[in-house]
Amino acid sequence: AAAAEASAAASAAAEVSTASEAAEFGVLLAGFGAFTNVKRNKRKMIERLELIDLPAEKKSIKDFEFPETRRSGHTVISLENISKFYEDRKVYKDLSLDINRKQKICLVGPNGAGKSTLLKILAGVIESDSGKRKLGHQVDVGYFSQTRLDVLNPEREVFDEVASVATGRVAALQVRSLLGLFNFHGDDVFKQVKILSGGEKSRVILAKLLINPPNFILLDEPTTHLDIDGVEALTKAFKAYEGTLCFISHDLFFIKEVASGIIEINNGSLSNYPGGLDYYLGKTKEGGVISAASERNSFKEKKHKANKKDKKNESNPVVEQVHKRLKQAKERVKEIKNKIKFLDNEKQELESENYVKARVLSDKFKVRDEQLMKEYGQRLKFIQKRMRENDIEIKKLIDERNRINKV
Repeated sequence: AAAAEASAAASAAAEVSTASEAAEFGVLLAGFGAFTNVKRNKRKMIERLELIDLPAEKKSIKDFEFPETRRSGHTVISLENISKFYEDRKVYKDLSLDINRKQKICLVGPNGAGKSTLLKILAGVIESDSGKRKLGHQVDVGYFSQTRLDVLNPEREVFDEVASVATGRVAALQVRSLLGLFNFHGDDVFKQVKILSGGEKSRVILAKLLINPPNFILLDEPTTHLDIDGVEALTKAFKAYEGTLCFISHDLFFIKEVASGIIEINNGSLSNYPGGLDYYLGKTKEGGVISAASERNSFKEKKHKANKKDKKNESNPVVEQVHKRLKQAKERVKEIKNKIKFLDNEKQELESENYVKARVLSDKFKVRDEQLMKEYGQRLKFIQKRMRENDIEIKKLIDERNRINKV
């Protein structure tokens, strides 16, 4: 044994020429061993860290376009001397209305004025008590109501339900693009209809209507249950739509961008404003347009003059409602501004904390406290997730602010 040790020592001495070189070699070996231990500890620490699963940001698809519809006659629909009663309450009496090709009419009025009733009469969903409803040449009618949920097959998947009404060769990409617009992303398109919420079913019905649109569409609150991107996408599609449209909406952005005419309903009479939202607001604010019923009624005109002072203080309930929404929109923009400022400050604090803790975890030369490292790892996971959520929330707020500012 002694002879073997002596032989090994002699061999080592032969490879190292001087005592100083042997000492330096020993230092290098010690350093390499320390580095190996650091790498081993680092590997164990990394293995104990959990993977960060960041939420995917949902985005609606903005390039949906309506397929071409067949051309209808000039007069799309006519109502002649329509009357409608609910028990003893008169909704309409001897009402007449024409809607022509390519018009995009928004029905406005106070709650209970009869907007939905008129839309249903136009769609043929309900019948009037008297009068005539006449469709024009080659008119195809499509009607959407949020409460009309009996047109779905509960056993079908969402994708198949929408594709079932497509005619000709409609690409699967187009169906998925439309469903993306209505917030059905990824595997959502394979959900069965029967497990959907009421809002999701409404969106499926609207998607079915738009995948193979008729040339005359009637919509009751089409933007309900849509996110900001979805509203913008639907707005863009309807602006390019070549057919005729009649709709009810409380979304000022949608009305302003889409409507080519406004019909105000009040006390069973109609006032027609042949322009968009700005034209309607301007005319009603100036008092430059008087309803036909008021023009024909000389008694009301005389009463108006006799009580001019009192009448002057009265305001149009529809205009009041619109201005109230504009005021709410301004207040909402202020809230968004404050919220974005708060989120920006939070983000800066999180970024600073993330930088410090990440440096601690990446330092190879300091003594490790495994419990502290675990806490830091968990905290980093939370910080990165929260920063991602923060970015998504800020983007949504900015989009909402920009949409409000367009009105």
